[in-house]
Amino acid sequence: MIHLIIGTKAQLIKMYGVIDYFQKNNIEYNYIDTCQHPNISAQLRKTFAIKEPDFRIIDSKQTINSTFKGLNWIIKIFFLGIFKRKKIFKGDKNGICFVHGDTMTTILGAIIGKLGGQRIVHLEAGERSGKLFKPFPEELSRIMTDKISSYNFAFIKKDLDNVNRINPKAKNYYVQENTLLDTVEASREFNSSNKLPKEFILVSIHRYETIISKKRIKFIVDTINDFSKKHKVIWGLHSPTERALKKFNLYNDL
Repeated sequence: MIHLIIGTKAQLIKMYGVIDYFQKNNIEYNYIDTCQHPNISAQLRKTFAIKEPDFRIIDSKQTINSTFKGLNWIIKIFFLGIFKRKKIFKGDKNGICFVHGDTMTTILGAIIGKLGGQRIVHLEAGERSGKLFKPFPEELSRIMTDKISSYNFAFIKKDLDNVNRINPKAKNYYVQENTLLDTVEASREFNSSNKLPKEFILVSIHRYETIISKKRIKFIVDTINDFSKKHKVIWGLHSPTERALKKFNLYNDL
């Protein structure tokens, strides 16, 4: 069987091309949701015409937007995933389990899949910052997932070199293009009915080490304000970013 473990909105967006291929070719897949970003993921499924999850490891409608919630979510996903692995994978003990990127869902999904007898497929494998704790925990997630995967798909040549070094026994591939391109192409159709300007700048700022630094986030706000003098700017504002902007007295500058 084919299993997909997805939890964040970014993973769902980047996995759209893979899911769309499965659906158009009538390939059955088991969609497992860790509910890391449940609300936005639900909206995206409607936009992309993706089926609802076959299994939710935790049935939550609360987005993970704080350190406390994040730790609580990690503990629940880890233990529930292990205890429920037979049910999660529908009794399959020799399937293929896709994970994507470098989120906590990525490494937790890979561990749960491995313990459930699945061969792990890591999409967007091999990315590195070169600093173990920057970004944290993404860099650790990348390394650990590459290490335990049976198949690694790298989108950049140097990323392929990284996975070949850390996991030479796996089947590692250089696919040259990011699956995000499929979603970008499809978005032309999705956005045709929206009342958006023909040209605009889209902003998404939410990485942890950025929003905890007043210096970094002030630089971003100043830069965006400069851009907005000549271009329409649309900012998809995450709640942790909004709190940081208000904490550093930058929110009103926007």
